[in-house]
Amino acid sequence: MAAAPSQVDASFTTEFSTLVRELRTDVYFCDPQDLQSKGPDSALVRFDGVWDTGATVSVISEKVVRRLGLNPINTTVTQTVNGPRKSGVYLVSMGLPNRMVLPAVQVVDGNILGTDALIGMDIICRGDFAITHHSGKTKLTFSMPPAYSAQSCRLFHRKVADRSTFKLPPVPVKVAGSGAGRSDAAFTDLTFR
Repeated sequence: MAAAPSQVDASFTTEFSTLVRELRTDVYFCDPQDLQSKGPDSALVRFDGVWDTGATVSVISEKVVRRLGLNPINTTVTQTVNGPRKSGVYLVSMGLPNRMVLPAVQVVDGNILGTDALIGMDIICRGDFAITHHSGKTKLTFSMPPAYSAQSCRLFHRKVADRSTFKLPPVPVKVAGSGAGRSDAAFTDLTFR
């Protein structure tokens, strides 16, 4: 009896130079047939991606569809911020920033602005996803397969909740009409009950 293939343990961390509001990384796509025939180094094409926990599925732009010559395998109705939209469904191979390849992922096309792809919860939920903001820098870490159990997360939250008050660094708040940012102490205390 043949042994089951071992699961690859892969992770990456992207550190941004400042605090960011968009988690933007490289993402790679190709047609799954090209992945088989050419291999990942030749087949995968780099695009700009944004990690989006509000997206149920991953979305590719028309630019990705055209560049790769993709044809839809189906259509579906997706719910967008602008209401329902008929979208093409595509089968792609997706490479993450560390070049770990997911060989067959279904994505939808969408009218997304400012990026080539949204990396949605269909990908994020396959691993551990963490965002930190230590020392004024945003750091994104993603690891597949998931390494932490729900019990580990509960223990972490219990330790944080045991503190009566957790101090956050001052948050710059723009006051209407002032034209300047200021730190407002009212926004720096987080109390756990």
